[in-house]
Amino acid sequence: MDYQYEETNTFLNKYTDYIPFNSQDYIHEKLTKAKGEINLNDITFHNPNVALLLSIFLGSIGFDRFYIKSYAIGICKLLTGGGCGLWWFLDIFLIKNATRQKNLFIILDYIKATEKKIN
Repeated sequence: MDYQYEETNTFLNKYTDYIPFNSQDYIHEKLTKAKGEINLNDITFHNPNVALLLSIFLGSIGFDRFYIKSYAIGICKLLTGGGCGLWWFLDIFLIKNATRQKNLFIILDYIKATEKKIN
């Protein structure tokens, strides 16, 4: 086993709750194929548990969506008071998955940017 493969396994084990479960094999493949040029320590993720706590306590004013950088949704929640409470309630159940999806986009964008630098 080479170093990149082991580093990728360690990275995915550490952040298993931060990335959608059905995308982890794809991410593993992409990171392993990247010719050792990706520094995994440069990638920062949003914590789904922090997003959940923000959703429970400050979700009615959109802080959960601002945390994961979904600014448009955050502003809408802020202006409508969390959709009069309904949007706030639904987001309690949806925010962890939305955070994982944002993290997936973060890592895919990082991989794409690194591949462009290599080529």
